[in-house]
Amino acid sequence: MELGIIKPRDDRFDLIEKVVSKEFPEIHATTLFYNDYKDVVTILKSEKLAVDAVLFAGVFSYKHAKFYIQPKVLWDYVPRYSGSVLRAMLKATQNGVDPKRISFDYYDDEMLNEAYAAQDKGIRKDLILSCKDIFDTNCGTESYNEVIYTFHKNCYINKKADICITSCYTAAKWLQHEGIPAIFIYPTREECHMAIHNLYMMYVAGKYQKSQVVILSLEIGYPNEYSVFAQNEIRYSQDKLKMSSYLYAFAEKINATIVEVTYCNYLIFTTKSILESATENFNDFSLLEELQEQHLKVSIGVGYGETIECAKLNATKGLIQAKKFEHNTVYIYYTPEQTRGPISIDAAVCDTASAIRQKLEDIAEKASINTSHVFEIYNILNRTHKHTFTIKELAGLLNITERSMNRIANNLESAGYAVVVGKKTQRRGRPSRIIELTMNFKGGGE
Repeated sequence: MELGIIKPRDDRFDLIEKVVSKEFPEIHATTLFYNDYKDVVTILKSEKLAVDAVLFAGVFSYKHAKFYIQPKVLWDYVPRYSGSVLRAMLKATQNGVDPKRISFDYYDDEMLNEAYAAQDKGIRKDLILSCKDIFDTNCGTESYNEVIYTFHKNCYINKKADICITSCYTAAKWLQHEGIPAIFIYPTREECHMAIHNLYMMYVAGKYQKSQVVILSLEIGYPNEYSVFAQNEIRYSQDKLKMSSYLYAFAEKINATIVEVTYCNYLIFTTKSILESATENFNDFSLLEELQEQHLKVSIGVGYGETIECAKLNATKGLIQAKKFEHNTVYIYYTPEQTRGPISIDAAVCDTASAIRQKLEDIAEKASINTSHVFEIYNILNRTHKHTFTIKELAGLLNITERSMNRIANNLESAGYAVVVGKKTQRRGRPSRIIELTMNFKGGGE
């Protein structure tokens, strides 16, 4: 496939070409540059691009070009999802900025609320200029720069914000030139990969109608105890990495691309023939059971379509239906008139997992310790197939200090879920206690 890339003249956007060259050997790219998004119309009219698809670096250049030019080939743009905003927020907060004093454009309330929830922060709606707000202006595509620049400048001058995060390249330069702190939202590798893959899938689907596009919209319903990870980012990252390993293994099984849309929502791109073959026409959906064993609720909407947009819309409809069910569920939308579902794992497996979850929550309550620590200890027992550890070993496995582990062990012992069976001498410091964990529900407290 021949791909035309339209982007600002900025080295940070070289990531798009790097993703193409490293991850899409079947694509050859030609790059054109602009200084301001409004230049793209002149560029596209003057350059005779012999390409199968055009990828714009951002939504504003894409919207402006579509306003003046009727696409004759596939067009799309590199989106900005939660990965971009979290990276920009981290940069801002590292400079000492209060997250509640950041003004944003492009993102809507829902996406920002999710990003802030991951950091256990609040958000102010008066500091948000969403894409819908920008596109609904009566000024047309010519005034995106001015609308965004004015919004952020007013937030700063009126002392409502100390810094702005913007997806408008020119507005960011204007703000910085005036000494107003501004962070431009550069795309992440995942966002570049998703946009390129979208275009390629549409190209393939158009060329080979049998390779119908299929998108899986997957949402993880984290238990309540996961909210505490906002206060322990290392623990949160470790648990999320573990969960992601199952998703990426599944994506590899179906030869698919997986993209994280938000901290709990993923899109998986594949084709009809591959997905139905790998899952035996949805009779073997092992991912549901694997995540159930990790005490995670997963809802999956599967959408078929001749185009990416159609498949994505149907996947969203399927996800809405899947979320209505208590257990891990898949719901399939072939067309609005033809659906299939719910597809769930065996009820006995769900009941067993639910009973275990309740037992673990009871242990946490009786031992007066964090539920997430109990879940992790239970997983360690299953993973290692042993029940005896030193305090130091458990502290390392839970990624907490020995002091914290000693406190947890004391609480478990008092509740009848642990027994001290010896001590192990260390090179430095006091001997480390050896404890036997009795989380098989035979101990006292039951």
